[in-house]
Amino acid sequence: MTFKLANIDGRAVLISANSYHDLEAASGGQLNSDLMAAIRNTAALHQLDVGLADRTPEGLVDDVVLGPPIPRPQSCFGIGLDYASHVAESNMEAPKRPLVFAKFSSCITGPTNDIPLGGETTDYEAELVVVIGRRAQYIPEADVFDYIAGYSVGHDVSERAFQRERGGQFT
Repeated sequence: MTFKLANIDGRAVLISANSYHDLEAASGGQLNSDLMAAIRNTAALHQLDVGLADRTPEGLVDDVVLGPPIPRPQSCFGIGLDYASHVAESNMEAPKRPLVFAKFSSCITGPTNDIPLGGETTDYEAELVVVIGRRAQYIPEADVFDYIAGYSVGHDVSERAFQRERGGQFT
């Protein structure tokens, strides 16, 4: 069973069909409304999600504006040139090791926010976002899924001319 966690007005909510349930209200105050705290307790989110069918929701998702799914990540990293068609389209060589770069939390927005474009060579691509819910360092490969709080879709926007004039700097 999966849950859908979202951000409405800075509060953590669970989505059920097209309805949303405030996390703090739905849990009777056992969980608070902070999204960053919520992702550290995925077991409780799964358990709470199961009982949502019997609860009156706070409202409909269509009537609200969703905020960033993870508004204050401690860290955010991207992997550059990570699939063959993008490497070819960029006229670059595939890196021998993953090309890891930082993204700043200030660039994270909600799904309907405007994104200001920086220039004539702005490029964009869809990204798979993996949300790590708790501290993870040197964990065995077999345990990796115990640390993943969830997945999201991301939209990476880059000004390619700016990147190239700075020697391929992606951060």
